[in-house]
Amino acid sequence: EGTVSGNGGFSCEITGLTPNTEYFVRAYATNEQGTSYGNEVTFQTNPVAQDNYCLNFNEENDYVSGSGFNTTITAITVETWVNINSLPENAISRFITIDPEVAVLRYDGSQFGGPAQLHFYIKKANGSLVGVRVNNVLTTGEWLHIAGTCDGNQMKLYLNGELISSATPESSLFAPNGTFGFSSASENLDGKLDEIRVWNIVRTQQQIRECMHLTLSGIENGLINYWQFNEGSGTTASDNAGGCTGFLNNMTQGTWVYSTIPAGIGVSYSATEKYGNVEFSGTGAAAEYDTHNAATVTVSKLHLAPNRNPDNTESFNNQYWIIDRFGNGSFDAELTLSISEGFSINDENNPRRIRLYRRNSNSDGGWSFVTRANSVSKAEGHASFLNISNTGQFMLTRSEAADEVFVEDIAGNSLEINGINEYIDVGNDVSFDLGNVMTIEAWLKPQEQAGRQGIFSSRYANSSGSFQLEIGTGSGGTKRIVVSGVNTWVAQTGDNVYNIDNWTHIAYVRAGIGSGTHKIYVNGVLQTLISDNPYDFVDNTAHKVLGSGTSGAQFYKGMADEIRIWNIARSEEQIRNDMYRTLTGYETGLVSYYQFNEGSGTTTYDNVSLNNGMMVQMSGDEFRDSTAPIPFISVANGNWLNESNWQSGQGFPVHPWSRVKIDSDITLDLSKEVIQMTVNEGKNLIINPGIDLIISGEPEN
Repeated sequence: EGTVSGNGGFSCEITGLTPNTEYFVRAYATNEQGTSYGNEVTFQTNPVAQDNYCLNFNEENDYVSGSGFNTTITAITVETWVNINSLPENAISRFITIDPEVAVLRYDGSQFGGPAQLHFYIKKANGSLVGVRVNNVLTTGEWLHIAGTCDGNQMKLYLNGELISSATPESSLFAPNGTFGFSSASENLDGKLDEIRVWNIVRTQQQIRECMHLTLSGIENGLINYWQFNEGSGTTASDNAGGCTGFLNNMTQGTWVYSTIPAGIGVSYSATEKYGNVEFSGTGAAAEYDTHNAATVTVSKLHLAPNRNPDNTESFNNQYWIIDRFGNGSFDAELTLSISEGFSINDENNPRRIRLYRRNSNSDGGWSFVTRANSVSKAEGHASFLNISNTGQFMLTRSEAADEVFVEDIAGNSLEINGINEYIDVGNDVSFDLGNVMTIEAWLKPQEQAGRQGIFSSRYANSSGSFQLEIGTGSGGTKRIVVSGVNTWVAQTGDNVYNIDNWTHIAYVRAGIGSGTHKIYVNGVLQTLISDNPYDFVDNTAHKVLGSGTSGAQFYKGMADEIRIWNIARSEEQIRNDMYRTLTGYETGLVSYYQFNEGSGTTTYDNVSLNNGMMVQMSGDEFRDSTAPIPFISVANGNWLNESNWQSGQGFPVHPWSRVKIDSDITLDLSKEVIQMTVNEGKNLIINPGIDLIISGEPEN
């Protein structure tokens, strides 16, 4: 309902209508002489809406056939979403066929083409076939968007919005005979199909990119057929654009399955990366680029809930974003997202409550935590996130967890683990599905203990591909840092890389599955490995544990603090820069962060992803004041090089990446470099003549 004033004719756009609903509309006008009414108009909104079902072809003779297809087309675009279960080498799997072989999208096994080959071909007017083939692009177990276009002069093949091949037929299309098919009796698909679209025009690359994640109205220019498979039952599939019904052959009720494609009602917009702010109009998304490579970015905001939400979170209603990037190089940006229901004043005052989660663009699997909001505006209804360098699907959640466990610039508490039966169970959230790219860090103050001692382990059930970071004997040494897998010593340092009752920082970095992809740092120093073996880390559903190892044994004995788990491979510079200070929780790639600053109780909080730890066989009195060097703190007057002048177990600052706080009178008689130096009021750092102190960061007084 709306009101306009003035003379002449008027038009009004009616929005917010429900699909597949009949509406009655009448306009009326009012002046001083009274009210007059126009004629009542009736119309039916299109039935197209969010995708609910798809077709699952899982038998050798499952296929869909139909007739009535346009026989006079001179150009064509065919599109579909496909999720393939298997890619047999000795088979062909058809996705879409416009007969008689006028346009075909299919998979060709290596006996017919090449490995994992996508094949698009058309029939020329003279009856000959011409096509394009691309090897090693089809994958199993994930949704793929495929599109082929041809106007006779040029044909193009797209995968997930990327142009992957083209050819020049230089001929008009062969006339279709009116029949079509999805899969086929002899060249059947083992997998799912959804959102099949046929156009009598050549869709541009931008149109394909901007619409592949959106459902259509059914009346778009050039759209002649549109099968969504939303019936959910029966033996026919309706065409929402052209009326060409598809008939299911040899298919049962189990053929109709819930669709998990990343598509639905929404809006999409494309823009090019540039320095400064880039708005993606209508999507509620903007990016402030600090670095970029002038790639094309398409943002689609879907007005619906994804097929699943992050575990143990409160999500905002019916919205998520898909950000696709087309181009080379890397980028770094502040990402701002606006939500329809807005944020509260509590969100604005506590922006860390708002969390950003991500998964791959075409994924229907679990979400991974990215970061917390840097700022939230209630008035503008948006939240901003720093240091975003990946694309994919994004959604926002709200956490009610308090943030008081964060302590700035001091170690706070540590946790003492007895080495007998105590450990921390941090659950099995999908954010721990790190694959083969990760960094795991910890500050440890080991006590005397023979054997192997787990620090972080996915080997609680000892399943294939599980691993653990441990200290101890390894394959037969002493005081080693070790990464072990099932029947494999994945990576090992040499002996005696740490000392009992001294704080030691360890970091394990991995970026691949082969040998040479492992790095172990001790106090920021890269170690020579005596074991460096290929091993594929396989994500599993076992609970991850801190302070124990395989099958809940191999217990750690000593103090632990500042355990950090990342889903990226941190560089040497990053490790050194952050090891002597606490984090903010905003750091890119930080999955979980355990500071053990609770001081009591049997729960230790994850300050990032709510992967809170249950302290098993512990009473709650295991918390101890931490003396981990975060930073080094002097406690007695005397020489810099005297360990007794520093907090217990710290040793003294050696490395140029150290951070130091002077809380006594300390004399320096050997030139040093540090990142940060703080001298507390009333205390003195005495630098002897001829001695240099280099502070590479910002000095503090």
